[in-house]
Amino acid sequence: MIRPVNIWTIIGLLLVVPFSMAQENQHTSYDPVVGFADDYIFWNEGLRFGVRDKISFGFGGRFVYDAFSKDIDRDLVDQDVENFDGQRAMRVNLTGKFKDIFRFKAEIDFADTKGFQDFEFKSNYLFFRDPIYKIFQFQIGYIREPFGLEELTSARFTTFMERALEAFNPGRNLGFIASIHYDRVLFSIGLFNDQSGDNPPSLSDDSETITARLCGLVYRNSKTDFWHLGAAYSYRRPRDNIVEFDARPDAKFGLDFIDIGDIENVDAVQLIGLESSWVKNNFSIQAEFMSAYVRHNENDHFWGAYVYCSYFVTGESRRYKSYSGKFGEIFPINPLGKSWDSFGAVELTARCSHISLDSGEFNETMSNVTLGLNWYLTTYLRITTNYIFSYINNSEPNHIMGVRFQIYW
Repeated sequence: MIRPVNIWTIIGLLLVVPFSMAQENQHTSYDPVVGFADDYIFWNEGLRFGVRDKISFGFGGRFVYDAFSKDIDRDLVDQDVENFDGQRAMRVNLTGKFKDIFRFKAEIDFADTKGFQDFEFKSNYLFFRDPIYKIFQFQIGYIREPFGLEELTSARFTTFMERALEAFNPGRNLGFIASIHYDRVLFSIGLFNDQSGDNPPSLSDDSETITARLCGLVYRNSKTDFWHLGAAYSYRRPRDNIVEFDARPDAKFGLDFIDIGDIENVDAVQLIGLESSWVKNNFSIQAEFMSAYVRHNENDHFWGAYVYCSYFVTGESRRYKSYSGKFGEIFPINPLGKSWDSFGAVELTARCSHISLDSGEFNETMSNVTLGLNWYLTTYLRITTNYIFSYINNSEPNHIMGVRFQIYW
């Protein structure tokens, strides 16, 4: 069960929220807070210390608090379905950067632990870029495999409370990625030791994995008018020949709606992903298709897909990062605190997703329809509401309503 919010969390929010709002309109690389000569203390997605254009270190983090209300058919889901509220994430991180050549990140999460004496590792890596051509990139550590547009986009910037198709996304694992980024195209390939970390498909520890992704902008008229396409492939060999697939209803509250259990005698798993996102000013459409081919006594094929649309009532646009092939933060045109009548950005969203674990002896499917509203008070402060209709094996809909408070620094 997710640990409820405590007094230290409240104190931290009281300290961080005013400071982050004060820095809302400063989005340059270096925004001095206190400075002397070339040494600065500045704000850039967190408090940084460094020398302009040379070297910097910073402390950051995020706090995410969720509340859910559910109306679920207990005959379909054989687990506790109590309503709850609690911490979805409470992370702190240390980052560092040397020019555009080297950077590192060490991040831990306390949300699912029993106190500050226990924690879970999240993104922990070293990153290098070649200093001459600046097109070759190398990353090593506990990192996300290059698979899936929504999966690679930070949870701080995803359109909905939770990502779709996590039944097929590998998530984070221990490994190494080499990338080439030239103009509008990015190719990444990595070797990983599957630790069954973030997401299914769950393989045994120390399983061997190779994952690659090719993506880019096939059309770009401006920063707010472009079309992204991508494809990814992953080959995975479970060491003990066991793999598991399960899925939750596009909401995370400790409950899987479909779970086919362990598949034994598996020689290999192949994952294929296709992705597309079109952005036209304040409107966007995004879609992904993923499939898993499981090679064992009886070969199985599972698949899933989603499509969603997003519309900013207040005129903002989703920000694309070409060097990493994913989306970034939202900058409200009129963030809260800019003037007496500014209130931030408002985004309307809708998503349809489907997961089919229906192959051979398995017969599990789930479809979800999600309607959402995002209120970005500032770049760093956001409130999200999602209402989900979840259909298990073509059943009557289960109803889930979630509200999220999120801040990062």
